[in-house]
Order: sequence, then structure tokens, then C-alpha cells
Amino acid sequence: MPRWLLRPTPFLLIALALGLSLVAVASLAFFSNLNRERTTAPVPTEPPAPAQLAPPVETTAPQATLAPAQAAGQIRVAALIWSSEVRTVLAPRAGQITAFLCHEGQDVPAHMVLARLDDRDVAVELQHIENRLEVAHIDLSRLEAIHKLSTADLNRYRELLSAGLSSRQDVDRKELEVFQAAMAAEKIRVEIKNLTVEINRLRNELDRCAITAPISGRVIRCLAKETEHVNPGGKICEIANPSKLEIRFRLTGEGPRFKSGDRVTVCAPGETTPLALGVIQNTAFPLLLPNTDEIEYTARLDTGRALTIGMAVEVVW
Repeated sequence: MPRWLLRPTPFLLIALALGLSLVAVASLAFFSNLNRERTTAPVPTEPPAPAQLAPPVETTAPQATLAPAQAAGQIRVAALIWSSEVRTVLAPRAGQITAFLCHEGQDVPAHMVLARLDDRDVAVELQHIENRLEVAHIDLSRLEAIHKLSTADLNRYRELLSAGLSSRQDVDRKELEVFQAAMAAEKIRVEIKNLTVEINRLRNELDRCAITAPISGRVIRCLAKETEHVNPGGKICEIANPSKLEIRFRLTGEGPRFKSGDRVTVCAPGETTPLALGVIQNTAFPLLLPNTDEIEYTARLDTGRALTIGMAVEVVW
């Protein structure tokens, strides 16, 4: 063997490295082809299992349900039945309430006595004036009798004067007596007239101590109580006319808009059976507050069903 082969020269080392690289590349290519063949080989598959039905879903969980009106696309707004005619009963005079004869929710007829004021001062004054009137009538009867006798004497003296049996002075004296009796009687007549006017005033004042209902209706609020002292114009109670029913409800400006003459349905809360039909009368803007655009609607109701003042209802449309 030549010696240069046994001596590790640079040329020999480079040749050895190139040979090993070629061997490695060839080996890598061989194993890659082998793996590709294995992966591309058909793999036997089993037939698919028959499909199974999914288990039934439990139905015991509570589910949300819509109210009938909501399910039908309706809108509901809470409202109270009220009356378009509400009268406030006022005290006609000052005095202490000695009897309060009504209560809230009571149906009262017109002219029924709702309360009584202390009338003792009026009654005492009335009795005093009636006594004076009785005395005046007695005085008038006496003066009228005097005037009648004086007139008869005057006529007799005039006849005597014509016959020359009396003097002119006697006739003048009798004429003065007749005139004085007539003036006294007329004064009593004026007094009687004034006393009669005063008695009528006191009787009216006595009647005003009995506070009566101005209309037939229902007492919706009592504003005073027994033993309380009230001034003229003091509030006693409020009476609503049950034959003039209406409702008022509010909606925001973003909601539906109604105009006069539109119809709405009134139902009991949560019910769908109509209790009455309402006709929109007018609209108002009651709240002038920042960021508030509420509109208040008033609707007149028919009274064909059992509707009562203060009854809670829902307006449906």
C-alpha cells in the first residue's frame, strides 16, 4: 500500500467527508420513500355503526309565557277610574263642626246633610229677633186701634164744627192725634219689615249650618272632622259624580300618540275582557322637568258596566 494513503492529508479528509455526505443523503431518500408507501397504503375500515336517536329533552323546567294581551301585540298602561265632575264642599260660614255625617266611599243624594256646624249663637239671636217681632206686632195693633179711634173722633168734631157746636182748635187737636197715631203705626210697620228681613237672614244662616251635598255622587275624600273649627270657605269633603267617568294615563313621547276621538279599551288588571270603551278627550303635558316628555291623556268612559270611582284598571290598545 502506498504510504500517501496512510498519511492523513487534507485532500484525503475532504474526500472522506464528501463520501459520508453522499451515503447519508441516499439513506434519507430511501427511508422517505418507504414511509410514503406505508402511509398511502389503503387501510381497511369497519362499517359505520347505525345512528342512534338522541335522548328526549326534559320538559319540567319553567318556561316564560306572555300575557294574552302582550301575546296579541297589545300595550297596557295602569290607570284609575275617576270622575270628570268632582265638587269640593265648602263651609258656608265659620263655626265648629258638631256632627260629621258622611264617610269616604259613601254614596250620597243631592241635598243630603253631610255635616253640621255649631248653630247655637244663630239660634239665640233668631229667638231674640222673633220676640221683638212679636212685640212689634202687638204695638202695631195697639197703634192701629188708637188711629182708628182718633179718626172717628176727628170726624165727629168736624161734624160738630159744621153745626157750630165745636171750635177749630178741637178739630186741629184731633187731627194732630190722628197724625201722630198714623206716624207711630208706620214706624212700627218699618220695624216689623226690618225684623222680618233679619229673621229671614238668620233662618238662612241657620240652614247654612247644615252643610249639604251639592250633587248626587260618591264621597271620595273627607277633608275635615268632627269638633274641628272651620273658617268660611273651609274644605269639608269632595264628591264625585259617578255618571261622568273618565281615566287619565301618561305615556312618554317615544310611545304611541293619541288624538282627540281615538278609542281605547279598559280592562281589569291582567284580564282581556273589556270593561268599557274610552274616547280620548284631550292631552296635556303635566311635567315640565328636564329630560321628561310625558304626555297625559284623558278619556271619557261609558258607564254600561259596573265601573266605580277609584277602581284600578288597565288601558289596552
